Amino acid sequence: DEWNWERWGPASPVVLELSITSDFQDIFAIRGMTPAGQGSTTLHSDASSLRTLYEGRDGIERLVDIAASQIPDKLTDFVWSWTLPASPPTDGLRVTTSWSNPVISLALPPKLSWPVVETEDSHWTSVLRRSQEDLEMLSTTFGGGSAPMAGLPWFGTLFGRDAILTGLETLAFVPEISIG
Repeated sequence: DEWNWERWGPASPVVLELSITSDFQDIFAIRGMTPAGQGSTTLHSDASSLRTLYEGRDGIERLVDIAASQIPDKLTDFVWSWTLPASPPTDGLRVTTSWSNPVISLALPPKLSWPVVETEDSHWTSVLRRSQEDLEMLSTTFGGGSAPMAGLPWFGTLFGRDAILTGLETLAFVPEISIG
């Protein structure tokens, strides 16, 4: 982000305060489902930078780095504060943020063998192909079988009427989904 402002009133200094925090909460914890255990967070700060390092329960390290081009006038408990002069300085104030959130590469499950369905109506054929792509995206693999999920992305469950109806509707095309 880049912020610029212009003053239209009398010239007077402006106090800019920036509160900084990173908690790396799991999406399930945010929704009220407390996971078994947490990762560990380590904070490092100096006069013009802050690094938050989080090692998750999965062993992956994630980090957020925040740095300022000017040393804050006040620095307390991860709150930075600057008093900006009435006339803008020539070099300005720049706060930069960078992060690292590596993703584990997972082996993709084998793709299901879908029959090729062609109709005389190209629009209908397009709808069927799109439906197939959507269903592949909403399916997941459990113990070697593929099954449609209900409630994505917030929660995934096999025990939903959507999953049952989808299994019935695809029985003639890809029975592995219904059996999975």
